[in-house]
Amino acid sequence: YELFTGEKPFEADDLHKLMHIIIESLPKDPKKIDENFPDELREILAAMIRKNPIFRYQKASEVVNDLKVYAGKTLTQYAYPAHKDKNNPDWM
Repeated sequence: YELFTGEKPFEADDLHKLMHIIIESLPKDPKKIDENFPDELREILAAMIRKNPIFRYQKASEVVNDLKVYAGKTLTQYAYPAHKDKNNPDWM
């Protein structure tokens, strides 16, 4: 997330607070950080950080593949799982 947005997804003063924030909160939509953030890259990022691991990429090779495909502007099925996690915001 930080690599793509320049911001950490979560911040806190101590580890206990950070763990609570990670569990209870969602990172800011990259479009709120940069309105020109590419939609395709936003979808890839969302697929990497979804709360439910079932809905994340399952292999690093899937991420690499979608990033390579992103360079050609076409996403694969990896960024769009058949079932999205209802606990994530629309951008995820």
